[in-house]
Amino acid sequence: MTMHAAQTIAPSWERVEQASTLPQNRVALSVERDVLQEMVMDAFHSFVAAVRGIPSVEQVRAHVAGTHLHLVTYMSCSTEPERYAVYAAEIAVHDRYPHIQFEFDLIDRKGRPVQYGELTGKFIEIIRDLPDQTDEPALHQV
Repeated sequence: MTMHAAQTIAPSWERVEQASTLPQNRVALSVERDVLQEMVMDAFHSFVAAVRGIPSVEQVRAHVAGTHLHLVTYMSCSTEPERYAVYAAEIAVHDRYPHIQFEFDLIDRKGRPVQYGELTGKFIEIIRDLPDQTDEPALHQV
């Protein structure tokens, strides 16, 4: 995020945090959509960069709704230290972007194949393709 973007959004956030939800106390935000989108995408790319080196991370999906960013990390056959590394990345991005409302999910498919539906309205960063575990011996037993 550029310094101009941070300067543009900060005063508006201060006004929102001080406002109550009563109808007579509504606050109009002067945040440009481009600035908000830039900040959200910067948070997404920052998180992806933080988890890219974790071997069991396959992809990160994000859904954006205004200042709300829902990040889903897909892993396969992860270890406890790898999951804790993802959790640490979640905390770091949350702390770095305090004005974004985050929701995090971590899905470890444990080698099972996953069928992905339509991805409308989502950003996806595919990091690597990890193989599915097969149950071939069980399929051929009589």
